[in-house]
Amino acid sequence: MKNKIENQRFSVWKLNRISNKGISPLIATVLIIGFTIVLSALVITWGTGLFKKTVSSTEELSEFNLLCTTGINFEGTAQYKDGGQIIETLLSNRNEKEIYGFHFTVRDKENTLPTKNFVTDPDRTPGTEEVIAPAIGSRNLPAFSTKTYEVGLGNGGYELIDVRPIVQLESGAKRVCGDNPQAVNVKNAAPA
Repeated sequence: MKNKIENQRFSVWKLNRISNKGISPLIATVLIIGFTIVLSALVITWGTGLFKKTVSSTEELSEFNLLCTTGINFEGTAQYKDGGQIIETLLSNRNEKEIYGFHFTVRDKENTLPTKNFVTDPDRTPGTEEVIAPAIGSRNLPAFSTKTYEVGLGNGGYELIDVRPIVQLESGAKRVCGDNPQAVNVKNAAPA
């Protein structure tokens, strides 16, 4: 019986000794360093991509804002023709930057008539906008030039046209300058 008890003690001691065995400190250190290197590489890759994307979008936004605030200078006049069916808008580019089209919003001063939207750039996906072309030539307004655009309404009563220029960024993307539209009064306002 004594032998049996000693054998059980020895077996328990042996089991404890086997279960207390682990990986060597050298292997543990190598594994920790390996995990750290892999984790660092993942964080650096993610951070680099995020940084490049942020710089790119900030650069494009600042270029757009600069074009819209200082790079664009135009004047306009508008008048009804054809008995109030069409508003003829004459726009003059007063800067060395080419304007790649316009977004027109036709409205009345009291906002009693529904506003109508027109755009000269056929590449823009129209929502509630109707695509129009200038009376003669291309849709762009080159530097220091003047061009007439005709906006067909179907009825009169509109007294203002909010004109927003479309600019082209160095990347080739076109955007509408929308914060400060230039309001052009329509002369000879036709009755509604």
